[in-house]
Amino acid sequence: MYKASNLVDEAVDTCILKVGDGRGILQNTHHPEGLQKIRELEAEGQSARLEIEEPIPTAPRFITNLRGTTEIYEGQTSSFEAQVEPIHVFNSIIMVSLCFTKTESILLTALDITHAVPEDAGEYSVKAINNLDQCVYSISLRVISRENIITESQRPEDLDKIRQLQAREPTDVPRLKIK
Repeated sequence: MYKASNLVDEAVDTCILKVGDGRGILQNTHHPEGLQKIRELEAEGQSARLEIEEPIPTAPRFITNLRGTTEIYEGQTSSFEAQVEPIHVFNSIIMVSLCFTKTESILLTALDITHAVPEDAGEYSVKAINNLDQCVYSISLRVISRENIITESQRPEDLDKIRQLQAREPTDVPRLKIK
């Protein structure tokens, strides 16, 4: 018996299934060459067990040095990246916030510093450690404060014209009538 139901209705049906012994089943093939071909094709699909040896542990090393933008103005973005091997799962500790974004992939580790402020200036280091050894690479970041940026206009007459244009009231724009 089987039963199918939903929120509206249900349906029930029954059937009788009779299983007999295997004496009535024909077990020989009408096409022995076809059966042999099937056996050959099935044998091709079976592959030997693939075994991969564990890699020999090696001390960490930098494939590429820590590189990136080392001098930026306040408010800009700086990115640092380095490639480290051997390939392993990184366990790193870093304060990640809106201004610091950490990225790690198989070989690459990266740090993006967005909207930099002068307090972000200093030395940044990547340290790769395993049971055999450790390696460290550092890079310095210099953030130039906005106080050192020239904010005066080089063409004051143009700046006055811009201020006049911005101070004017917007004019009414004629609307097109579509018939």
